[in-house]
Amino acid sequence: MMVGEFCSAIAFGSLAFLLMTGDPPLWLLCVAAAFSGIGIAIMSPALTGIIPEVLKPHQLQSGNALLALGANTARIAGLVFAGGIVALVGGAWALVGASLLFATSG
Repeated sequence: MMVGEFCSAIAFGSLAFLLMTGDPPLWLLCVAAAFSGIGIAIMSPALTGIIPEVLKPHQLQSGNALLALGANTARIAGLVFAGGIVALVGGAWALVGASLLFATSG
């Protein structure tokens, strides 16, 4: 999971740098977005794979349901919160904050 979070931190930091330096070429934005997708693709299986190791077999259904509930709640709340941050400080600085959060969460 730490590798995935590191990839995401680099991707969001790169996106922030590209936006701060002016008008970035589309291909560079696509490369940074692909790197972010790779980071998420690395994290997701690790996150769902840890549930069977932590819970007993009869608790798996409830554990997976709680994981999905938390993920969906975070998606909705994250979009609202991110919109407010972008409105307050701008897109590039919001990406800097996301990059720092990914870097420190690992």
